[in-house]
Amino acid sequence: MRDSRLNAHPTHEQMNDRAAAPLLDADAIESTSDSMAELLDLSKQQRNLLLLRPLFQLELNKRAVGKDVASENALFEGIDTHYLVLSALDFMMEGTSINLGCTHAEVLDQLAAVAQAMREDLSTAQTRRIAEVVLDTLDNKANAYREFAFEYFDARVSANRTVRFRLVTYQPDLEDVYRYKPTSEGYLVYLGMLDLSPEDSQELMEKMLDLLVKRGRFEVALEIAKRARKLSLEYRQLIRDRLMQAYRAPGSVNWSRDMADRLKAARSHVVARQAEDQRMEDAVPRTARVHTTEAYGRQKEVL
Repeated sequence: MRDSRLNAHPTHEQMNDRAAAPLLDADAIESTSDSMAELLDLSKQQRNLLLLRPLFQLELNKRAVGKDVASENALFEGIDTHYLVLSALDFMMEGTSINLGCTHAEVLDQLAAVAQAMREDLSTAQTRRIAEVVLDTLDNKANAYREFAFEYFDARVSANRTVRFRLVTYQPDLEDVYRYKPTSEGYLVYLGMLDLSPEDSQELMEKMLDLLVKRGRFEVALEIAKRARKLSLEYRQLIRDRLMQAYRAPGSVNWSRDMADRLKAARSHVVARQAEDQRMEDAVPRTARVHTTEAYGRQKEVL
């Protein structure tokens, strides 16, 4: 009976405790809100990281390819699928400098040749199979050639979002010949996930080239110069895509509104590249002479 009355008529201390409870809850909510506000916005990095997921999935699942055929159980043994994917993107990029990309047969032949170089014991049919698997991965054949779609956590809204992208496109050229070419996401994957504009990338590579040449590391400088060339190819592809669009649908491209700034940037990029290339050509003989003189001087000291 005593306990019942106590419950029915709370003491002054109990009433104070109950009144204080909501205040504690509010403090906890505010603390949680502050914690959420402090979350880093990593959306851009996550989206860039997800571009590599198709490559990782292929590498992880490559041993399961062709399990229905006993002879293919070890088909991908010793095959570096990451290298194959990147070499395919590189091949398509180079193809845009000559045509509007590469045909299906051309890409398969290139991939088969690379696979053969990795494993000389593979038959022609086996290298062809490997090439098909890699190209199908880039084109998302497993999902009916639709865009890749992956979820990531967006800290700005505290919710999951979906990023959609393609690594390559397969479209007809002016003669209705279907060709593969990398998308902007494909370029980003190949260029090492450096989400920089072509102008910023050019400036960075110029500084790297200058430093490498001064140190006499000409082979590495040449490789960096080849990467810088890929940025020029990206500009070329952008302009060709718009020309193709205008050819197929006249009036669909507003050159003054949509392309004026990009054309100006492309022109500046080409002019800057030409000037930089000339400067590097002039610097190589001079740097080589300096290194030769230093080497000769050290040799005399030893003697």
